[in-house]
Amino acid sequence: MVDITDYEKEKAQNDLQRETYILKTMQELTADLMVCKCMYEFNRNEAKKPLEEWKIYLEKFKKEIDNLYERVSKRKI
Repeated sequence: MVDITDYEKEKAQNDLQRETYILKTMQELTADLMVCKCMYEFNRNEAKKPLEEWKIYLEKFKKEIDNLYERVSKRKI
């Protein structure tokens, strides 16, 4: 006979692993989408903006990624 508490512990561990995998995948996909957005904006506007403005834009982009990472890493599973 299987102890229910052991089954529940194993199920909770599997759920945690699945949630962690999903969270990491979402984080990676979001970062990829943000990079694509940045590249699209750069290609669309590259002739319109001087290099200094692009440095500012990329710095803001980096801050968005860092903020996203912090929010995701603090999430309780």
